[in-house]
Amino acid sequence: TPAGQVQYDPSTRRLRQMVVLPQFRKLGIGCALVRAVAIIHAEKVVAGGSVNGPGAEGDASPPLRVHAWQRSEAFYTRCGFAREGDPYESNGVRCVRMAYATLE
Repeated sequence: TPAGQVQYDPSTRRLRQMVVLPQFRKLGIGCALVRAVAIIHAEKVVAGGSVNGPGAEGDASPPLRVHAWQRSEAFYTRCGFAREGDPYESNGVRCVRMAYATLE
């Protein structure tokens, strides 16, 4: 059984469906998954100038993004994301838009 998983959608440049099993939380697995996706994302940007292909208009250096539950904001902040804008509600859940700030 995997300890956790995350999906990456290159067409929207977003992390999706991030989950780490409870018994594996607080071990750095979640941030390791985020970092792995950030590296893949950065390689796509460097290789093609954009995740949408060479020379995609207005897309010279698109950041990796996540639309996270607001209660998960501290986790994503620890992993290198910064909030963009105000919280919003989606299907009754408070959410925040965040962009990956760095590949330290």
